[in-house]
Amino acid sequence: MKKVLKVLGIIVIILISFAVVIGVAVFNLIKDGGVQANRQASEEEIAEAVKQMGDGILDGGFYLDGKVYQLPVTIADLSEGGWVFDDALKEQFPEFPAHAVTNNINIDNANDTQKALSIVLCNLSEETKTLEEVNIAQISMGEFTANKVILPQGITLDSTMDEAIAAYGEPADKSERGSEMCLTY
Repeated sequence: MKKVLKVLGIIVIILISFAVVIGVAVFNLIKDGGVQANRQASEEEIAEAVKQMGDGILDGGFYLDGKVYQLPVTIADLSEGGWVFDDALKEQFPEFPAHAVTNNINIDNANDTQKALSIVLCNLSEETKTLEEVNIAQISMGEFTANKVILPQGITLDSTMDEAIAAYGEPADKSERGSEMCLTY
């Protein structure tokens, strides 16, 4: 029972970390103005994405460049969305060990080479997994990437901080460093 609770605790920490990282990327872009041309989601895109995910930031749903994802996200999920894992990564991890976490790994989008994500892979299970089965513990993106991101309740890269707080409530913590704003829920 203790092992199950420990694993559940780790999963909750990963989900919160994931939500915070997406939040940081979103609010960093909001604050700095970001790149307008490629990142704006249409009203139709926002409405359709919102229909496919839960209401809260911790429900685990998010839209990224034309696809709605639901946590936990695997490498296979990102691959279906057009994200490409280079052969060196596949060679490095023909099998992904149990209880393992990587450092940041950069991946590109097959449809737009200007887009990139930085991800952290995580296998909290007792068993070795194939690379495609491994969960993504964290996704980060730079302002230059200009991905279309939609969070629950229609929060986008064009949303204001006040709109995000109105959608998700007061955060447990707010921190600001330079042009970066982080809301923790």
